[in-house]
Amino acid sequence: GRDEPVDFRNPLSRRRHSRLRGMPPPSAAALEIFKFSVYLSVPIFLTAAVANNDGVLSWVINNRQYVTYPPEETRKLPSVDDMKARVASIKASKSNA
Repeated sequence: GRDEPVDFRNPLSRRRHSRLRGMPPPSAAALEIFKFSVYLSVPIFLTAAVANNDGVLSWVINNRQYVTYPPEETRKLPSVDDMKARVASIKASKSNA
């Protein structure tokens, strides 16, 4: 009858419990749980490992400089007279246009 025990290990068993339709077998569910836990734990662990180790953090900062600025002594700032001349030339070009 309907109260027969279900043999989940037998792939040829025709009787399936209605609650289990469409759900993966328990081993597949365990695998998905494991993969999701690895997906969450690896970035958290690596962030904590890098943030708590000053040597690694300084190495990353020194070796991953995406923006490099010129040294202060080689950078030449324009004088006040040069800036006034630029402003005057911009005003003159706007008034002519």
